[in-house]
Amino acid sequence: MKRPHPFKKARANREKMKRAAEQVVKDYDEGRKPQPLDNKLIWYVIGGFVFVFILKGLSQLIGG
Repeated sequence: MKRPHPFKKARANREKMKRAAEQVVKDYDEGRKPQPLDNKLIWYVIGGFVFVFILKGLSQLIGG
């Protein structure tokens, strides 16, 4: 079985990445800007801070 040449695969990947980049630029020019951060990530960060403050409060109540 003959394996494909690695440069042929790289060329196909490069073309695919070029098309994706052109689509991103086109969308940006048309005003459809992507959201900078996923909402789920923001909620995880907020939840983490709340969790830490709850633990801190409990440790203060215990007398730590």
